[in-house]
Amino acid sequence: MLVLMLVLPYDALVCPDSNTYQYRFLDARFSTGDSSLLLSSLQVEALFFGYDLAFVSGTFALPSFLRRFDLDTLSASHLQSNCLATFQAGAFFGVIILYWFNQKYGRRIGLILAGIIFDIGVILQMTPKKSIPAFYVGRILAGFGVGAGTYITPQYIAEVSPASARGGFVGFFEIGIRAGSMTGFWINYGVNEHISPITDTQWLTTIAMQFVPVTLMVLGLLVCCESPRWLYMKGRRSETTKALTWIRQLPALHPYLVHELDDYERYVKLLSGGVYSIIKGCINIFTMIFLIDRFGRRPLNLIGSCIIAFSMFHIAGYTALSGSFHRAVTPNSASKSALAFFYLYGASWSLGWGLVFIVCSEIYPNRIRAFCLAWSTCFHWIGEFYTSYAVAPMLREITYGTFIFFGVRIMTE
Repeated sequence: MLVLMLVLPYDALVCPDSNTYQYRFLDARFSTGDSSLLLSSLQVEALFFGYDLAFVSGTFALPSFLRRFDLDTLSASHLQSNCLATFQAGAFFGVIILYWFNQKYGRRIGLILAGIIFDIGVILQMTPKKSIPAFYVGRILAGFGVGAGTYITPQYIAEVSPASARGGFVGFFEIGIRAGSMTGFWINYGVNEHISPITDTQWLTTIAMQFVPVTLMVLGLLVCCESPRWLYMKGRRSETTKALTWIRQLPALHPYLVHELDDYERYVKLLSGGVYSIIKGCINIFTMIFLIDRFGRRPLNLIGSCIIAFSMFHIAGYTALSGSFHRAVTPNSASKSALAFFYLYGASWSLGWGLVFIVCSEIYPNRIRAFCLAWSTCFHWIGEFYTSYAVAPMLREITYGTFIFFGVRIMTE
């Protein structure tokens, strides 16, 4: 990690306002780089992942290990296969289970938990006296920690790295894995050559070495900040700004930080729009395939209109009571409820008002169908025009009254 920071320009990491590249080893702030501590702590996870993949095969061949568990070479090979399988199973469930924890409590806490679980697994691998099942449990827990770490760490690195250096920092995670694997092979060689096979110290040393990178990672993360992007997604705006100033080493009002926060906001809006379009699309497909010919056009339109109106009134009530049009509101259960009704509005529109072209194509006689469809389609686009043109001024002038207006309008149509 230090090698990468010596090579990359200083502004690739903290992005100062100077256009001149200042190399990290020439800058006086090298010794106080909070971002260096954070990224170094994250990259250490790659080392223990790589080490854990490599040391197992050599450890199972050590004479002291074979003696402790009363194994011959063939039995050791069978044990190695089982340990690899249990490790990989633990990694699989580590990713699945820590996904929820990572999303709810953050990247930093998720990685710390993964490291603690891994350390518990290492302890179980060191304590059994001829107990193969206990060793297996230790390997499962170690795999759980490694699996979760390999899922969270690249995400964490990408979220704290500036775009100008993101590829290098995330790519260095892969280099760390290879470095850890190489270290594991050479440690096995070293203990085989220099530690007596008569004592358990020989095989315990290779297993205990797993503690080093994991402990360094956990200790480093204890004094580091959470991912600013995760904080922003959770609506914790002030903490987001504080985390960014810590990582970038820039004041809160610096143009670069203001621009980066604007990028976060654009990302959230794009994500919300993407989710909204998926919901509308899925409901539309479901309606067209399973509902429209089974229940008819009118019942679906009535149900959809009622839900749309209720959603509009709910959003109007929330914005009126919270004053969200006039001040920033901290996300809470009420705001989440309003967002849910926004998505419900989109789903209901697909259910009840995504039928307009079907209805218009069916209700006219053949001799005037083309003429009527042309005019109804024209009026559709006129409606789209004046609605899109009027909504922004309405939101600005009558705020929550906009939702009341459209709720009443949909009920009267």
